[in-house]
Amino acid sequence: IEVSEITPLGNGNVRVAGVARDNNTVQSIVIAGVTLSFIPQAEQPFNSDVPTSETMEIVVTDSAGNAASQPLQ
Repeated sequence: IEVSEITPLGNGNVRVAGVARDNNTVQSIVIAGVTLSFIPQAEQPFNSDVPTSETMEIVVTDSAGNAASQPLQ
């Protein structure tokens, strides 16, 4: 998981951008509880506006069910 941008938007949301990579297929990306829609592939860019919360994280799951998470700060 490579997060390249976390930008406060001033309306209780933040913009989170970056890329998730896997040696097989990125199956799902969840940012601060918001599931992103995309066609599964090995490298998936993301750019999403999500609500700000105290414990924000991004969770990426691959096609084998392995999950990796990273706190957003």
